[in-house]
Amino acid sequence: MEAMVIAKSILALVFVIALIALTAIAFQKLAIEKRFSKTAKAKRLKLVDSLYIDAKRKLILVTKDEDEVLLLIGANSETVITDGSISKSPATPRKKKKA
Repeated sequence: MEAMVIAKSILALVFVIALIALTAIAFQKLAIEKRFSKTAKAKRLKLVDSLYIDAKRKLILVTKDEDEVLLLIGANSETVITDGSISKSPATPRKKKKA
């Protein structure tokens, strides 16, 4: 009789451990699908360039959609240096109107 109780306890423990393992595997599968769901074309944020000024400060040029932002990253601070739009074509001089 006691052997049956021990066997049931062991089977219940194995069942619970299997359920925990299956749940962990299911969560990993879902997390991987969410992580890779966006394509490379759908990404909006891009690191264009970075430059170390000294040991504590760094300049970073970031592009979001059509906007470029220059950031100064320090040990304890972040500062936006410039915030502007990217010019796709070179600037053309305006023609003066004759009066």
